Amino acid sequence: MKRIITLFIALLTIASVLFCFTACKDKKPDEQTTDNITTTDNIRYGYSAEVTSTSLKVYKDDVFVQELSYPESKMDVFVLGFAQNHVAFQDMNFDGNEDICLTISASNGIFNYCCWVFDVEKGEFVYNETLSSFTSMSLDTVNKQVVVTEKTGDTESFVVYEW
Repeated sequence: MKRIITLFIALLTIASVLFCFTACKDKKPDEQTTDNITTTDNIRYGYSAEVTSTSLKVYKDDVFVQELSYPESKMDVFVLGFAQNHVAFQDMNFDGNEDICLTISASNGIFNYCCWVFDVEKGEFVYNETLSSFTSMSLDTVNKQVVVTEKTGDTESFVVYEW
């Protein structure tokens, strides 16, 4: 039974990563402007974002919403060309509001994220240190859980977080 649960969680993790990669519209190099800005659309939610080397500009229905800065602690792993094609708008804390997950780099199955959750009281996206610290995660929308894959050498384990 434990193997079945582990396999299920692994498949769920893979599905979530694939969703993250396909949730945004991939841009071709010739669509990028000279100042390295790419707009990524997520028509399903009406959101789009401009990913630059210094900030993420968020739009809803083509109206500017907010400019988000990247934390200094993430800049050593930030890869602009990768991040430009990996913006996902999804409800990461299961409160009914779309949040933002920007995958800023990936190497050997390790993903680096900058995540912002929508704060209803403030009416804006707020950087979430916990979600941004995970190196491989998937969302279990049925159980409202974040499943994190942790690797230590050849050992892989799964940690489940609930809001």
